[in-house]
Amino acid sequence: MRMYRNRSFRAAFTLVELLVVIAIIGVLVSLLLPAVQQAREAGRRMQCGNNLKQLGVALHTYAEAHGVLPPGGMCDNELSWLVMILPMTERQSLYDQFSLVAGPYEGSGGTGPGKNEHALNRIPTFLCPTASSDLANYNPERIPPNTGTFPYTTHYYGVMGPIGTNPVTGSAYTSDSRGSAYASIAQQGMLYNDSSVRFAQVTDGLSKTFLIGETSWTGYDRYRSWVRGCDPYSNGLAMAAAKNARYQPSGFSNIGAFNEGAFGSNHPGGVHFLNADGSLVFLSENVDFETFLGLSSRNGGEPVQLD
Repeated sequence: MRMYRNRSFRAAFTLVELLVVIAIIGVLVSLLLPAVQQAREAGRRMQCGNNLKQLGVALHTYAEAHGVLPPGGMCDNELSWLVMILPMTERQSLYDQFSLVAGPYEGSGGTGPGKNEHALNRIPTFLCPTASSDLANYNPERIPPNTGTFPYTTHYYGVMGPIGTNPVTGSAYTSDSRGSAYASIAQQGMLYNDSSVRFAQVTDGLSKTFLIGETSWTGYDRYRSWVRGCDPYSNGLAMAAAKNARYQPSGFSNIGAFNEGAFGSNHPGGVHFLNADGSLVFLSENVDFETFLGLSSRNGGEPVQLD
């Protein structure tokens, strides 16, 4: 007796069916991709905020040890506040390599290596993960200057204070006119040239006064190394480690003066700031400008309220 095995045949995809499947997959990918990108940006934004919080802890630790906050930028040795808090970020060995005495930022004859060579060390805590680059992009920061390797930058800057008129008193905010060649240097904030601010001087309230803020937006052409603090010129001072609060953070003003580059970010909708009490704020790009000025001064008496 012969046995017959039933055979079933499955029809192959037709070209039309294959195209339909491909189209469905394409639609699904187009729907999922923005969600994936948003999730990644949410993670990067969280890491950026955590970086600011870590820097805030380091600044508070420094203030407890020394009685004052570090200078926003020192004009004799040209170093930044970030250099001064290296021991508070578990980088004592790197800090010990710096010369804190007065002297040129670059090496002998301005050719390097000098203090700036230490900026070849990448410090993740100093960098926003959403930023398009971790490197300085200002040619004189190269090692050696103008021709060599770009060092690493920072995306977090001290808030020097507001520039302009106090809306409460009608008088001008305090500033240092020595920076006139590169725009005035505000001095009513927390970190500025040769500053030594104590938290007790913050009469506006620690939770309503910005300590440091973010500048990580694409297109800014004055990113310098994280080592650079105050940069003395024959016709004024330029601050590299701190910024004036003079322009709307969402304006992304690409001002030529180092002190004037606006705070801003590549995060959709706003920019991070850290208050003097260590609390984090994601400031809306639509913030009222007078509110922004008030949050940037330590003792201006401005009534400020963030929603």
